[in-house]
Amino acid sequence: MMAINRFFKLFIVISSIVFFNNISFSQRLNHEYLTNNKLNESGTALTYHVSSNKERKLYLNDLKNKRVYKFDNINPNHMLNDDYFIGLDHANKTLFIVELNKKIKDSLVGVDDFEWIQNTNTLVAYSRQTENLKIRNLKTGFTDTFYNIRDYTTNLVSSNLAFVNIDQTIFFYS
Repeated sequence: MMAINRFFKLFIVISSIVFFNNISFSQRLNHEYLTNNKLNESGTALTYHVSSNKERKLYLNDLKNKRVYKFDNINPNHMLNDDYFIGLDHANKTLFIVELNKKIKDSLVGVDDFEWIQNTNTLVAYSRQTENLKIRNLKTGFTDTFYNIRDYTTNLVSSNLAFVNIDQTIFFYS
């Protein structure tokens, strides 16, 4: 009877160790989830997210040129069309620009917010820390920078931009 009691206690201890190790092991597993996101108009490029317990990555799959780009922390509010991908990494304040036709990847550092004006292929990037507003036409390469800007707004239909500087002067940019 004493041997059965010891065997039963040993069985309970071993079973408990195995049970709690299995729970701990299953909690350490890194599950990944795939989420479809955007597809450009011609169907030659798409974005999707791969999320896990630890991180979230956005993949840009350029089917036409057979290239895959990987980005960390990209805001879901990114832009994808037949010519460009533009995505903002809020954590590192980095704006990524990929020219799909030329296979060029570029970045702007220190960006807090951006707007894309589709009909003129114009990128508007703003930095709160430096209070700089950059306007960049991706087709022509034209770039203009305005300093000491407190706030801005865009009209995507008319392609106009209004912004105010630290002296409360309002500017209109077309």
